[in-house]
Order: sequence, then structure tokens, then C-alpha cells
Amino acid sequence: MTIAPQPGPAVGRRLWLVVAAAAAVRLLTLLPALSTAPISDEIEYHGLASRLAAGQGYVTADGRATAYRPPLWPLVLSAVYRVTGPSTAAARLTQAALGSALVGLIIALAAAAGPVGRRGLAWLAAWAALSPTLLYYSHSLFSETLFALCLLAGLLALLTARGAGRHAAAGAALGLACLCRGSALVLVGLVVLWLGCGRGWRPALWCGLAAALVIAPWTLRNRVVLGDWVLVDTNGALNLYWGNHERTPLLRAWDLVDEDDKPWPLPSGASERQMERAAMRAAASRIVADPPRFLLGLITKSSALWGPERGLASGIQGGLYGRHGRLPTLAAAGLCALESWLLLALGGIGLAASVARRRDLGQMTLLAVAALTLIHAVSYGHSRYRFGVVPLLMIAACGGWTWCELDRGQRQWAVAWLALVTANLAGQVLLELAR
Repeated sequence: MTIAPQPGPAVGRRLWLVVAAAAAVRLLTLLPALSTAPISDEIEYHGLASRLAAGQGYVTADGRATAYRPPLWPLVLSAVYRVTGPSTAAARLTQAALGSALVGLIIALAAAAGPVGRRGLAWLAAWAALSPTLLYYSHSLFSETLFALCLLAGLLALLTARGAGRHAAAGAALGLACLCRGSALVLVGLVVLWLGCGRGWRPALWCGLAAALVIAPWTLRNRVVLGDWVLVDTNGALNLYWGNHERTPLLRAWDLVDEDDKPWPLPSGASERQMERAAMRAAASRIVADPPRFLLGLITKSSALWGPERGLASGIQGGLYGRHGRLPTLAAAGLCALESWLLLALGGIGLAASVARRRDLGQMTLLAVAALTLIHAVSYGHSRYRFGVVPLLMIAACGGWTWCELDRGQRQWAVAWLALVTANLAGQVLLELAR
């Protein structure tokens, strides 16, 4: 397994220009949303961070200790709030800074990955800086941007690793990614296995041990405070339950979560750990009772996960950027659908080419995509949940392959892939229009 060279001086100098341009775009487009009150899941993240900053601990609004959400993003926000007070403007500015850093990390990872080429890097820089998906998550108060930063930092450390220290640093970054989204635990396990099979079990041990040491303090906190073992969060079990309930829609599984009277596996007075266990038992019983529906759900939920990105259109519709008519929402939805097609169509072909050439980043990206798809096919898939691998697919899409390099058989597979992606996106768009 080869180790790709690190970025050269020219890339390093231009990297700062790309980050500066990305920051300018994010700040300019953030202005209409700067003072917008938290909406949707932002409310919970903002509340957790505000209570942490006030010294109340990691607790719910009624003062109960919680592990429902992973802790890293509220912890970062609380550090900001200790200086500024619970200001959503400060939080959104912090998110914009993280989004700008993410653009720089995307370019650095692509440059370290291998022969992307100057033209590929230029296209990638422009796409990452102006991407409507990356812009939206640079403005909203979700954990996705921080998760992607930790994930990409870990993969960059792995890509350039030459000793135990760098493998441990990679594991630490991946452990932080798990503290942003508990679903990353599956990815860490796959990465450790990949390292063990490719580079030896000593690097794998360093990586896995570092990740475990990063996660362990939070797990021990949960044992002490909640009185039971919770590895990262309790949200994952409830997502599994809501994705496999008798009322779960087959085509839009997450709709059940948005209902005011959504079913709970136990009365609301039960502890989080009791709820988590009951949710897992109920989901398992439902899966065993109706295997054909579960198998069909694997397909429909995977299709939804890789459907058109909904974030920006939902943000405009929800008032993140002020009140607008229907036209801006439709325009944003169309723009994001086009970007989703480019990401999946070209990213899928580029990923296949990268894996065929035995490139490390291509193999890592395939592991990340497989882990993400598996988790959300079993629970439920919303386009927001794929954000962590969006930068990796951007790199694959601009990753130094051309159509003329594909032989006849590869072109046939590429055409079939393009048809599949187009059909899935068109079906998801028609489903949205029919609502």
C-alpha cells in the first residue's frame, strides 16, 4: 500500500487564497441569516451549549442529565458562548469559520491523495468554495460541518502516516468524529480493519486505541451521570426504532420523527437508557415480524439517503434567510438537485476509478460510503446524513480521471451508473413535488 506525497509549496500558498475566498463567500451569504433564531435541531444544540456555558452541565431544558446528542458540537459552541453569551450570531460566525476551514482541508486532502492535477484541484477549489450544500451547512447550527472536519482530518493523517504518532493522531481525529455523530463508530471499526489488513496490526492498534481513548471519557461520564453505559449517544437507537415502526412511511421514513404524536417505546418519564433499550427491542421485533418490508426499506431508505440534497431548500422554507416566496425555495431545490447529480454521477465514476487504481483515499472513501449507507439503510436515510462523505465524493469527482481513459466495458458500467443516479434523483424529486 503506497503513501501519497504531501501537498507541494505551490498548493500550500494557494490554499490560503482558497480559504480566504471561501470565508468571504460564507460571510457574505451569511448576512441574511446572522440573527435568525435557531430552528429545527438547531434549538437543541443551542440549548445544550447555552446550559454548558452557564455551568449547568450537559442537561436538558428541565435539568436532566442527557446523552441524547453527541457532545462535541455543543461543547465547541459552549466555548464560544462563554465569551459572547448565548448568541446565535456568534454561533453562525463560528460555523462559517469551520466551513471555510473545511474547504481548505478538502483541497489539502485532494492534493495529498495523488495525481489529481492542477485542473482538477482548480475545479475542486471552485466547487467547494461555492457549493450550495457546503454553504448551507456553514450557516446552520448542525454538527455536520464539524463532523466532516474531524473525519477529513483523520483521513488526511492516515494518508500521510509514516509512524505510530500519525496513526494515533488519525485515530484521535476519528474519535472526535464519533463524538460528533455516533454512526462514525462503524467507520472507525472498518478503518482499523483496513489498516490491519493493509499496513499491519500495529498501526491499526495505534489508530483504534487513540480513538477509544478520545471516546472513553464521555462514555465514563455517561456511566457515572446516567447510571448506565452509553457509548456515545442514545439518539441512534431511537432512529432505528422510528425507521422500523409500523407507522414509518416507506418512501420518507424521517417523516415519522417530525410528527407531533410520534410513538415512543416507553412513557416519557422513563430514563434515556431505558428508552434506548426499549427502542432497540421494538425495532428488532418489527424487523423479525416483517422481513419483506424491512428488505424493501433497505432499498427505499438508501435511495432517500442518496437523493437530492434538501438542506438549503428546507432552510429557506423554514426562514433561515428571512421570509421569501416559493420561487427561491424551488430555485434552491433545483440547484441542489443539480449538484447532487454531479456529486453522485461523477463522484461514483471517479471513486470506482480510484479504487481500481488502488489509491488509499479511494479505498477510505468507499469504506466511509459503505458504512454510512449501511447504517442509514437500517435506520432511516435523509440527505443531510450523508454530508460527512460529500467532500470525499467531490474529490473523487475531480480526481484526475477522464472519460477517454475508460475502456469499453468501463464506459458501459459508467453509463449504467449515470442512468441509475439520474433515475433515483428524478424519482426523489417527483416524490417531493407530489407532496
